[in-house]
Amino acid sequence: PCGGQYSGLEGVVLSPNYPHNYTAGQTCSYSITVSKEFVVFGQFAYFQTAMNDSVELFDGPNENARLLSSLAGSHSAVPRTSDTQCSSVPEPRYGRRIGSEFSAGSIVRFECNPGYLLQGSKAIKCHAVPNALAQWNDSIPICIVPCSGNLTERRGTILSPGFPEPYGNSLNCVWRISVTEGAGIQARRAIQVMSFATEHNWDSLEIYDGGDMTAPKLGSFSGTTAPALLNSTSNQLYLHFHTDISVVAAGFHLEYKTVGLTTCPEPVVPANGIKTGDRYMVNEVVSFSCEPGYVLQGHSHISCMPGTVRRWNYPPPLCIGNQIPHPAPLVCFVGRPKDLNSASAGILENFSPHDRDLVDVFVSAQCGGTLYDLSNVILSPGFPGNYPGNLDCTWRILLPVGYGAHVQFLNFSTEDNHDFLEVRNGPQHTSSLIGQFSGSQLPPPLLSTTHETVIHFYSDHSENRPGFKLTYQAYELQNCQDPSPFPNGYIINNAYGAGQSITFECFPGYILVGHPVLTCQHGINRKWNYPFPRCEAPCGYNVTAQNGTIYSPEYPNEYPNSQDCIWLITVPQGHGVYINFTLLQTEPVTDYIAVWDGPEQHYPQLGIFSGNTALESAYSSFNQVLIKFHSDFSTSGFFVLNFHAYRLKKCPPPPVVEEAELVSEDQDYEIGDTVRYRCFPGFTLVGNEELTCKLNSHLQFENPPPSCEANEERTASAGVILSPGYPKNYPNSQTCSWVIRVRPPYTISIYVEMFQSEKQFDELEIFDGPSGQSPLLVALSGNHSTQLNFTSKTNQLYLRWSTDHATNKRGFKIRYTGL
Repeated sequence: PCGGQYSGLEGVVLSPNYPHNYTAGQTCSYSITVSKEFVVFGQFAYFQTAMNDSVELFDGPNENARLLSSLAGSHSAVPRTSDTQCSSVPEPRYGRRIGSEFSAGSIVRFECNPGYLLQGSKAIKCHAVPNALAQWNDSIPICIVPCSGNLTERRGTILSPGFPEPYGNSLNCVWRISVTEGAGIQARRAIQVMSFATEHNWDSLEIYDGGDMTAPKLGSFSGTTAPALLNSTSNQLYLHFHTDISVVAAGFHLEYKTVGLTTCPEPVVPANGIKTGDRYMVNEVVSFSCEPGYVLQGHSHISCMPGTVRRWNYPPPLCIGNQIPHPAPLVCFVGRPKDLNSASAGILENFSPHDRDLVDVFVSAQCGGTLYDLSNVILSPGFPGNYPGNLDCTWRILLPVGYGAHVQFLNFSTEDNHDFLEVRNGPQHTSSLIGQFSGSQLPPPLLSTTHETVIHFYSDHSENRPGFKLTYQAYELQNCQDPSPFPNGYIINNAYGAGQSITFECFPGYILVGHPVLTCQHGINRKWNYPFPRCEAPCGYNVTAQNGTIYSPEYPNEYPNSQDCIWLITVPQGHGVYINFTLLQTEPVTDYIAVWDGPEQHYPQLGIFSGNTALESAYSSFNQVLIKFHSDFSTSGFFVLNFHAYRLKKCPPPPVVEEAELVSEDQDYEIGDTVRYRCFPGFTLVGNEELTCKLNSHLQFENPPPSCEANEERTASAGVILSPGYPKNYPNSQTCSWVIRVRPPYTISIYVEMFQSEKQFDELEIFDGPSGQSPLLVALSGNHSTQLNFTSKTNQLYLRWSTDHATNKRGFKIRYTGL
C-alpha cells in the first residue's frame, strides 16, 4: 500500500507494489508507533529509488518533527539509528573514513586522497540525545579538487578541478609549489587513468621555473600531449591552468616531488694556477688563470650544467711551464736537488742550485700504473736499458669525459713476434684494439676515442730489448650531430658525446619510425650508430589508452589522396569513448571519417564526419570504437581527433516496438533501470515485457526487445483455450490475449475446468467486450479446484493472461460456448 499506520514491537514497511517498481507521482506517509517506554530502531534491508525520488524519516508523528535523514538513489549500507547508535557513515568520494564505530561518544575522522581538499569537518562525534535518537554533531564532509593552492610539502599531487570527471569552463587556476631552499622540484607525468587531456589549443597548462609568470617557462601543454619529466632549477614552481568557454576534457593528474639540487663537484685547481669563483650551483661560472711563466691549456671558464647529475661543461685546465721538463731515467744536474719526484712515466725535477756539485740519479720506470694527467710519458721498465723477461704491465690513462688520448712513440724495440705492446680503446683488456706492435719498427701516432685508454706490454722469458718510450696528450673529442629539432616528438638526454645515448619519443597520435635509442659512436669522426628516427602520423593503428589524439595521415601536412585508414580505440571495461574533432577540414562528402560504436563495422554507427567544421563530438556505449578515414583521388585536407575514456552510466534509449507503448519512470536510463513494453489493444506481447539497463561488454538494455503480434481471434460458436505450454507449466514473463467473438445477439459462457497459477502475480483477466478497456468480468489468480462458470452480456470477450518472472504452474483449461 501507499502509506499506512504501523504499531507493535516489530514490522516491515514496503514501497508500493514491492518487489515491482513503484508508480510515479505518489506521496505516501507511513506512521510507526510503539509503546512510550521504547524508541524506534529502523534498518533498511533494501533501498533503490530514482535520484529525484526520496524517502524522509522524521523523529516524531508528522512532517513537522525533526528530520533524521533523507535518502535517494541506491544504498548498499543504509543508515541505521537508535538512542545509542548514530547512523552509519559512508566514506567520502575520493577520500577515506578513519573509524568504524558509530556508537554514542565515538569519533569518526576523514581525510582525502592526494590532490583533493576536505570541505567540511575533519572529524564528527556521535552524541546521545535524551529521549531521542543519537545523532552526529556535524554533516559528512566531501573531497573536492581545489582550483589553485600553495603547496609546501616535499611531494604532492595536483589535479585539474573535478578530476577524474571533466573540468569546467572558464577556469583560471594557479598552483604555487615552494619547498625548502636548496631543493629543486621534479614535476612528472602521472601514470594514471586520463593523466592529461585538455581541449587542444584552447585549454592549456603552463609551468614556470619560479614563483610567478615572470620566471622561465618550462612548457605549455594542451591536447593530449602530457608533460614529460620536468626539472626546476630553483625551489619554486608556478602552474597556471586556464580554460575557455566551450569544450572540456578529462583534465590532468600531476605528481611532484623534491630532489636535492646537488652542486657541481669542486673543480681541481691546476698546479701553478689560480681559481676565481666559489659558487658551484647550476649556471655558476668559475674562471682560471696561471701564475707568471705558465701557459693555460684548456678552457679558462667552466660552467655548472643543469641536469639530474651536476657536472662542469669542461674539465679544469692545466698550467704548463714554458719549458716542459724532459723525463728520463738518468738525470744529471748541478747543485743539491730541492725536490725529487719519481713517477711511473719518468722523473720531473724542481730544484735551486746551491753549489756546483754534480749529482747523477738513476731511476727505473715502473711496470704499469694509472695516469690522470692530460699529458705524460710512459717508459718500458729499464728503459733505455733492456726490459726484464716475463713482464705483464698495464698502464691505464684516465682523462676527463669528452677527451681522448693522442699517443706518439719516440722509441720502440722489442723481440719480434714474442714481446708485444697493445693499445686499447677503453678501460678493459677486452676493449677494442687500436694497435698491436712488436719488433723494431716505430709505430705510427695513435688516437683513442674514449676518455679511458689501456696500454698493455708483455714479454716472454727469452731475448730482451730496450723497449719503448711514448708520450700521450689529451685532445678534446667532438660531439655527435645535434638531433634537434625533432618534429612531433621529444628527445630524452642532451649529451651527445662519445658513448652517450639519447632516446626519442613521439607525442601522442604519432608513431616512431626508426630506432628509438641512438648511441654516439667512438671514433675520430663522431656519428650516431643509426640514422635519426622520425615521428609520423600513421594511416591507422590500434590504440589502447585512456586518452589520446588521432591525426590525419602525415599531419601537420595535408593527408594523401586515395587513403583508407582504420583505427581501433580500446579503453578499460566499464568505460565508453568520447571523441571530439578539434580540427576538421576535409573535402566535403567524398573525404570522410566514419565512427562505429564497437570494434567492427556491423556495430551501430556513431556518425560520419566530413567538410570544414570543428567541435564535432560523439559518445560510445562500448569500450571500443572503430574509426575509418577515406579520401578520394582529388582534394586533400587534415583533421585532429581527441578522445578520452569516460565511465558509462546511462544506456541509449530502448528500441521502439511497433504497436506498443513504452512505460518507464523517466527518460534517464541509468544502470539498473527497467522499462516495460505494453501492446496496444488487439495485440499480444511476445518476448520480454521488461528490459533492464546493464553493463556487460557495453552499456545497453539486456535481451532483445519484444514484439506485438495480433491477438488470436476465436469466431467458432464453441472451443477450448489453454494456457501456453499446457498441460506443462506455463513460461514466465508472458502477456497473451484472446478475443472470442460470436454472432449477435448471442452471448458467451465460460467454463473454467482447471486453473493453477502463482497467486497475485500470474493472472487471467476476462473483459466483457473486445478489449482490455471493456468492463472487467472476472480476474482469476491462484488455485481453483472447482469448475467456475461466467457468462458475458455482449457477443465478445477479451481474455488477457500475464505472468511475472518468478514461479510458474500448470495454468488453465477453459471451454466456451455461444448461447
